[in-house]
Amino acid sequence: MCPLPALRSQPLQAQQRRILQLEGEVEALRVEAALQQDANAAARGATRAAEARVQELQQELDNNAGEACLTASVCGLGLMAWDLHDA
Repeated sequence: MCPLPALRSQPLQAQQRRILQLEGEVEALRVEAALQQDANAAARGATRAAEARVQELQQELDNNAGEACLTASVCGLGLMAWDLHDA
């Protein structure tokens, strides 16, 4: 009996084990990439929601600033008229 076939099968088995190992690593990377895509999508959604809230708050601030200017103008005119009346 010649030991040659057994010697030839050892490198083949090692290569097959390496292929299985690499396939496992590829699958793990696919899962990791899918999880990262989900996390990125969630982050994009949160960013859009935060940007929308910033716009709402900016609009509210602009509205309040406009009301404050209007109130200051009316009060200012009232004070001026009052001051002229006392003069």
